[in-house]
Amino acid sequence: MKKKFLSILLTGVLVLSMASCGNSNSNNQTTKSPENQTQTQMQGSDNQAVGDNFTYPMEPITLTINGSGDGGTKFYDDSLHPAWAKDIYMHKVMRDETGVTLEDVGGAAGSTTMSEQFLLMLASGELPDIMIAPWNAYQGGAAAAIDEGYIVDLMQYAEYIPNMLKYLDENPDVAAQVLTTDVRLAFAPFVKVDPIVEFGLVIRKDWLDELKMEEPKTIDELHDVLVAFKEKYNCPSPLTFESRW
Repeated sequence: MKKKFLSILLTGVLVLSMASCGNSNSNNQTTKSPENQTQTQMQGSDNQAVGDNFTYPMEPITLTINGSGDGGTKFYDDSLHPAWAKDIYMHKVMRDETGVTLEDVGGAAGSTTMSEQFLLMLASGELPDIMIAPWNAYQGGAAAAIDEGYIVDLMQYAEYIPNMLKYLDENPDVAAQVLTTDVRLAFAPFVKVDPIVEFGLVIRKDWLDELKMEEPKTIDELHDVLVAFKEKYNCPSPLTFESRW
């Protein structure tokens, strides 16, 4: 089995109005191991009819998220992108595919610890719909964050996340890192499977296909491709090493 890694950043869904519901089942799930509980959850769902019938994109909806720090570049701000790039910008693709528009309200957490601005956001009570944070680093762990009403137990929405529960059921090593000891699900984990490519050069394959050109393997071939990109698509900088969201 390939080695699996959990990203430090773990995403939790925050709906304060539902916080009390998130704690309602916690006392009934303390006798089973995470992997057994997940399996029971899946078997009891009869393959989750609601999940099977669900399709994307959803009806348009806007949700808030703590994607950036105060005063920093907005996570989903495409104002600095050239016009030709906006059709492939990450947020547009996400919005078109899911129906969900994300509004960045700041208050980002740290990658491994809770940042001061994140803790101040929690204390203020003015919280976004979705929170990105290393919830296992919260004082008392993810279970405490649920108990204190900051995030909800996603197990109560099991019918809407059949794929995630199936994955946890099939990967108990990951489930042990994600589920609380009383088998609650505080966040949607970002799971990395080795090997994975995160950094390096990328190229517009759709442009290559349109120009009927092969992926360049030599400097001369790269030169020809970049010239073609510049001339065909009016792209002033066909090669850039800038790395940003």
